Amino acid sequence: ARSSQGHTHHIMRTPLGLVAAPVLPACSRGLSVRLCSPSSAAGPAGGWEEYHVPVLRDELVRWLVTDPAGTYADLTLGGGGHSAALLDVLAPAGGRLVCADRDGDAIRQARRRLGTHVESGAATLLQTSFVRFPAALS
Repeated sequence: ARSSQGHTHHIMRTPLGLVAAPVLPACSRGLSVRLCSPSSAAGPAGGWEEYHVPVLRDELVRWLVTDPAGTYADLTLGGGGHSAALLDVLAPAGGRLVCADRDGDAIRQARRRLGTHVESGAATLLQTSFVRFPAALS
Protein backbone atom coordinates (compact mmCIF):
# COMPACT_ATOMS: atom_id res chain seq x y z
CA ALA A 1 0.00 0.00 0.00
CA ARG A 2 1.15 3.57 -0.61
CA SER A 3 0.50 6.51 1.67
CA SER A 4 -0.47 9.94 0.40
CA GLN A 5 3.21 10.90 0.69
CA GLY A 6 4.14 8.01 -1.62
CA HIS A 7 5.61 5.79 1.11
CA THR A 8 5.19 2.03 0.84
CA HIS A 9 3.72 0.07 3.77
CA HIS A 10 3.22 -3.63 4.43
CA ILE A 11 -0.38 -4.18 5.51
CA MET A 12 -0.90 -7.28 7.66
CA ARG A 13 -4.09 -8.67 9.15
CA THR A 14 -3.41 -9.75 12.74
CA PRO A 15 -5.58 -10.61 15.75
CA LEU A 16 -5.16 -6.93 16.70
CA GLY A 17 -6.62 -5.79 13.38
CA LEU A 18 -4.83 -4.37 10.35
CA VAL A 19 -1.26 -3.30 10.99
CA ALA A 20 0.70 -0.98 8.68
CA ALA A 21 4.47 -1.26 8.74
CA PRO A 22 6.49 1.20 6.64
CA VAL A 23 8.97 -0.16 4.15
CA LEU A 24 12.01 2.07 4.24
CA PRO A 25 14.99 1.94 1.90
CA ALA A 26 18.04 0.30 3.44
CA CYS A 27 19.78 3.65 3.88
CA SER A 28 16.82 4.91 5.95
CA ARG A 29 16.53 2.03 8.38
CA GLY A 30 19.03 3.40 10.84
CA LEU A 31 22.71 3.44 11.50
CA SER A 32 24.95 2.24 14.25
CA VAL A 33 27.37 4.59 15.92
CA ARG A 34 29.77 4.04 18.77
CA LEU A 35 28.99 6.13 21.81
CA CYS A 36 30.60 6.18 25.24
CA SER A 37 28.16 5.38 28.02
CA PRO A 38 29.13 6.40 31.58
CA SER A 39 27.52 3.24 32.95
CA SER A 40 29.77 1.11 30.75
CA ALA A 41 33.02 3.04 31.19
CA ALA A 42 34.63 0.09 32.99
CA GLY A 43 33.21 -2.47 30.57
CA PRO A 44 35.28 -5.00 28.64
CA ALA A 45 35.06 -3.00 25.42
CA GLY A 46 36.80 0.02 26.94
CA GLY A 47 33.57 1.81 27.75
CA TRP A 48 32.10 1.75 24.24
CA GLU A 49 28.71 0.34 23.45
CA GLU A 50 26.96 0.21 20.14
CA TYR A 51 23.60 1.96 19.91
CA HIS A 52 21.03 2.21 17.17
CA VAL A 53 20.29 5.81 16.24
CA PRO A 54 16.83 6.02 14.63
CA VAL A 55 16.57 8.11 11.48
CA LEU A 56 13.33 9.65 10.21
CA ARG A 57 12.00 9.26 13.76
CA ASP A 58 9.69 12.28 13.74
CA GLU A 59 8.53 11.54 10.19
CA LEU A 60 7.70 7.96 11.16
CA VAL A 61 5.51 9.12 14.03
CA ARG A 62 3.80 11.77 11.90
CA TRP A 63 3.14 9.40 8.97
CA LEU A 64 2.17 6.29 10.91
CA VAL A 65 0.15 7.40 13.93
CA THR A 66 -3.38 8.21 12.80
CA ASP A 67 -5.06 7.35 16.12
CA PRO A 68 -2.93 7.86 19.26
CA ALA A 69 -5.32 5.58 21.18
CA GLY A 70 -4.87 2.78 18.62
CA THR A 71 -2.74 -0.35 18.57
CA TYR A 72 0.39 -0.40 16.40
CA ALA A 73 3.25 -2.80 15.71
CA ASP A 74 7.00 -2.33 15.27
CA LEU A 75 8.20 -5.56 13.70
CA THR A 76 11.87 -4.57 13.48
CA LEU A 77 12.36 -3.39 17.06
CA GLY A 78 16.16 -3.20 17.08
CA GLY A 79 17.34 -0.78 19.77
CA GLY A 80 13.83 0.54 20.34
CA GLY A 81 14.40 4.11 19.16
CA HIS A 82 11.41 4.25 16.82
CA SER A 83 9.27 2.42 19.37
CA ALA A 84 10.21 4.92 22.08
CA ALA A 85 9.14 7.79 19.80
CA LEU A 86 5.87 6.04 18.98
CA LEU A 87 5.18 5.35 22.66
CA ASP A 88 5.76 9.03 23.50
CA VAL A 89 2.59 9.68 21.47
CA LEU A 90 0.65 6.46 22.06
CA ALA A 91 1.04 5.81 25.80
CA PRO A 92 -0.44 9.10 27.08
CA ALA A 93 -3.52 8.56 24.86
CA GLY A 94 -4.01 4.94 25.92
CA GLY A 95 -2.51 3.51 22.72
CA ARG A 96 -0.53 0.29 22.57
CA LEU A 97 2.56 -0.85 20.69
CA VAL A 98 3.41 -4.49 20.07
CA CYS A 99 7.09 -4.87 19.19
CA ALA A 100 8.97 -7.81 17.73
CA ASP A 101 12.53 -8.70 16.92
CA ARG A 102 14.08 -12.11 16.41
CA ASP A 103 17.31 -11.00 18.09
CA GLY A 104 17.34 -11.67 21.84
CA ASP A 105 19.96 -8.95 22.40
CA ALA A 106 17.67 -6.41 20.71
CA ILE A 107 14.79 -7.47 22.95
CA ARG A 108 16.97 -7.08 26.07
CA GLN A 109 18.21 -3.64 24.97
CA ALA A 110 14.69 -2.49 24.12
CA ARG A 111 13.34 -3.83 27.45
CA ARG A 112 15.82 -1.54 29.25
CA ARG A 113 14.81 1.41 27.08
CA LEU A 114 11.05 0.77 27.12
CA GLY A 115 10.72 -0.83 30.57
CA THR A 116 8.26 1.72 31.96
CA HIS A 117 5.98 1.24 28.94
CA VAL A 118 6.22 -2.55 29.21
CA GLU A 119 5.31 -2.41 32.91
CA SER A 120 2.34 -0.11 32.22
CA GLY A 121 1.03 -2.39 29.45
CA ALA A 122 1.49 0.23 26.71
CA ALA A 123 4.23 -1.90 25.08
CA THR A 124 4.56 -5.63 24.53
CA LEU A 125 7.89 -7.12 23.40
CA LEU A 126 7.99 -10.42 21.52
CA GLN A 127 11.05 -12.34 20.41
CA THR A 128 9.97 -13.48 16.96
CA SER A 129 10.50 -12.58 13.31
CA PHE A 130 8.05 -10.40 11.46
CA VAL A 131 7.12 -13.43 9.36
CA ARG A 132 6.04 -15.33 12.49
CA PHE A 133 4.50 -12.28 14.18
CA PRO A 134 0.82 -13.16 13.55
CA ALA A 135 1.32 -16.62 15.09
CA ALA A 136 3.20 -15.11 18.07
CA LEU A 137 0.16 -12.96 18.88
CA SER A 138 -2.12 -15.94 19.31
